[in-house]
Amino acid sequence: MNLIGPKDKKIFWVLFVTVLAYYGMNCPPRVTVEDSGDFIMGLSSLGIVHGPSFPLFTMLGYIFSKIPIGELGFRLAFFSSIFGALGISLFFWLLRLLNLSFTSSILSVLAVSLTSIYMGQSIIVEVYSLNIVFILLLFIQSIYSNKNPSNINLFTMGIITSSGLIHHYPLFILSCTGLIFLFDWKKLNKNNIPWAIGGFIIGLLPFIYLIVQMKNQNLDYNFGKVSNWEMLWKQFLRRGYDSVDNAGGGFSDKVSLSLYLLKQLAVDLRLLVILLPIGIFTSFKEKRLRFVMVSFLSSSFLIVFLLGFKNSPQYQAVIKAYLMPFTLFSGVFIALALDKLSLKKITTAVTAILLVANGFLNFRDTSHYNDNFVYEWAKSGLESLEPNSVLILCGQEPYSLYYVNKFLGIRPDVTIYDRLSIMTKDNLYHPVLLFWKVKTKKQFNTYRDKIEKIFINGTDRPVYTTCLNKFEKKGFILVPTIYFNRIINKVPFSQTENSKYLSPSVLKAAIEGYPKTEYWLDSIRNMVLFNSFKYYLNNDPTKIPAFLNSLSKHKNSSDQNFTHSMLEEILKSKAKHLYEEVFDWAKKAHGNKSLHHASYGRLCTLLAQKNNNSKAYENCKISLNLSPPCNVSVLNNLLFLSYRMKKLSEAKDWALKIKVCNPDHPGANSFLNSIK
Repeated sequence: MNLIGPKDKKIFWVLFVTVLAYYGMNCPPRVTVEDSGDFIMGLSSLGIVHGPSFPLFTMLGYIFSKIPIGELGFRLAFFSSIFGALGISLFFWLLRLLNLSFTSSILSVLAVSLTSIYMGQSIIVEVYSLNIVFILLLFIQSIYSNKNPSNINLFTMGIITSSGLIHHYPLFILSCTGLIFLFDWKKLNKNNIPWAIGGFIIGLLPFIYLIVQMKNQNLDYNFGKVSNWEMLWKQFLRRGYDSVDNAGGGFSDKVSLSLYLLKQLAVDLRLLVILLPIGIFTSFKEKRLRFVMVSFLSSSFLIVFLLGFKNSPQYQAVIKAYLMPFTLFSGVFIALALDKLSLKKITTAVTAILLVANGFLNFRDTSHYNDNFVYEWAKSGLESLEPNSVLILCGQEPYSLYYVNKFLGIRPDVTIYDRLSIMTKDNLYHPVLLFWKVKTKKQFNTYRDKIEKIFINGTDRPVYTTCLNKFEKKGFILVPTIYFNRIINKVPFSQTENSKYLSPSVLKAAIEGYPKTEYWLDSIRNMVLFNSFKYYLNNDPTKIPAFLNSLSKHKNSSDQNFTHSMLEEILKSKAKHLYEEVFDWAKKAHGNKSLHHASYGRLCTLLAQKNNNSKAYENCKISLNLSPPCNVSVLNNLLFLSYRMKKLSEAKDWALKIKVCNPDHPGANSFLNSIK
């Protein structure tokens, strides 16, 4: 049954090719952050990836990985972008089936395709773009089945439904709740229901792949070491993520995260966001569009309220990856609004200009076109280790390091253990006990701590870690290098030359690479740059000026916390004389926005100690203006400095302000008594 015209079919393929070309140009050339390393290893080796294990995605990815296009990391990112581009074309198809105008549909799908949420998840090796394809196929097929509830149409619906469920059942279910209103359930009867069930069973067949592979003891990659039915079922149900999904977030966290969703959408759409209220109002008025609002709400705010996420940058980054359907349904509202406005040439032109502007503005924080940082860091980090070392991992970095080590063969003498023991072929911890059987966090940590202590004290190999506090708290002595921390054991520490300086290729990739702002990438990028600064500060301060010069080009070095941490580290070191130099660098490179009020206060104190009273006074006043009310420490410095400079009237003012905050302050009271 043809519900769209020949012109629409041509545009379907034009959109697919155009968007795919743009996405392909912005794919990372190698492994990057998030689950990239996990999927590259699992797909290329026909292994088992993290839950729910995505069997169809893995099998298709394995086939695509054999096509000789670029490096493996790029190849599989491009594979993911195919589904992202297909999703955009299917979205256009859906809008046309909903009788939205040709121009509104085109403008809306392009708006969605250029958002950092949709594009960002489409151009890395991730599963969410294929999830979008299943969601859209189900809605489209539902419309066709409403028009003609033939056996073949319902059979197809069954296949799509089960395929979506075994791919990513939580997001698929929550994104397809609108089907309750879209599909005419009265069309089902005893004659066609068996066809729908048959299709549903056919769609489950890729799951057989997991059953076969879990019995394969020679898998190069098996996340969670799945080896029996119980483990496979828990893997599918994502039991390994219980601690993430139930992180203890309360009602206020849910409200804050909901506001974050709206803010992120506004940032992505910018001025186009003003169209959303018009589109939402229109959807309320039309019964045929109720499904859009239901899916819009359940694929965003309902997810937030079902999960126990805390409102933190880490969990904001996690939930942002879930928002592709949310962005998609927002696109329907944009199309509805544009239709409501009865598009004229001027409206179309303005919308098109805004689309181009959005694409340009989102580019720097979405594109991965020269994202070599993770690969360069992993490669240089591994090359900095002593011969025959052991590297214990924690945090975001295990996938990329393990991939570069085992799959690319860089430093095969190094053995990598990750603290969750979820992927490495040789395990320091017992994976079944640690990942599946331990019930409480206390049991988990007790078991792991015991194993680590026995291993580190007993091994004849150098041991390094990406962790710090986790081992220092257990009594181990750690010596930092540029990339990792050496745990001191019975093997003498013999530092390599490569661990004494940050590789130029890593520094260049950190500063010049895209995206310029991305939480997971920034967490590693900032860690490497900060560790380098700290290492130079304590071992070779002469390198600091050149390092700062390079760092000026790094966007995140303007972050207050990043700069403040650097300055605080100086105060702990023997190079306190560098405080003013680094402070002035931050101010010159990024302006006052990069400096924490406490940094001004510290500089004020240091300058006062050098008797540089006027400059100290100036910085103390800035610190006070940036501080929360009643910063008595800064007020006390201002009192002391104004008195030293014989500015008694100003000193009196500072003393009176101190008394407002602390009536019993001895310094302020003593001064006021002395001038009576």
